[in-house]
Amino acid sequence: ELPEFIRRKQRNFELYKKLFGSFELGRLMEFRPGTFCNKWFYSMIIDRTKISAGMREIITELEKRNIQVRTVWGLINEQMPYLRETTYQLEKAPYYAARILNLPSSTSITEEDIAYVVQQTKEVLELCVNE
Repeated sequence: ELPEFIRRKQRNFELYKKLFGSFELGRLMEFRPGTFCNKWFYSMIIDRTKISAGMREIITELEKRNIQVRTVWGLINEQMPYLRETTYQLEKAPYYAARILNLPSSTSITEEDIAYVVQQTKEVLELCVNE
């Protein structure tokens, strides 16, 4: 069962990659070459030179279209109990938190579902282009 699970995850990743193709407002984050990866998450990196809309705005618009996405993570220093705590060298974490959108990645997602997610994600990001 696990090998089939991993095959589905890898196949779905490849379909996302193909359907996003050379989309200019974001790209699917690749995995390190030469490694065997189960491709647990499918992460899109949004081009912040072209899109200034916040992640909450993008997520909300996709939710209206029945697509559940999420950011890569919530930064711990932004969580209520830790707001006044000292942080150290957070150069990369805020950069990625502002750019990475995790796409639906269930093993039961269909090719049609993936095509819909890609189409709607492209439409939403195109609505958010800087003017």
